[in-house]
Amino acid sequence: MDNAYDRLLAVRSRFVHWYLRLERDLALCILEAVASAEDGLTRRQLLSRLDRLESDPDRRAARLDQAMLGLEEDGYLDASGPRIAFPSFLLRDYWRRNHGR
Repeated sequence: MDNAYDRLLAVRSRFVHWYLRLERDLALCILEAVASAEDGLTRRQLLSRLDRLESDPDRRAARLDQAMLGLEEDGYLDASGPRIAFPSFLLRDYWRRNHGR
């Protein structure tokens, strides 16, 4: 019984790690894309820049919504207007300088 339980925990742990890594990679791509645009990006522009991560448009939109919720709650991005942008130019410039490609 313990062996089956340990295997289940190991599989779940790998899945959680994989899922968190995918979400982190998506958030990093979002931040990089927004940092590269002086005035931010529209949702449509951002979705088109993320097509290399997810080819299915519906899944891409759902993943963007989920990632944006976290990024907005953490204060990285502001999506209250027509464009998704950093709430401060200092944060945008920091991100661009230290993490931009």
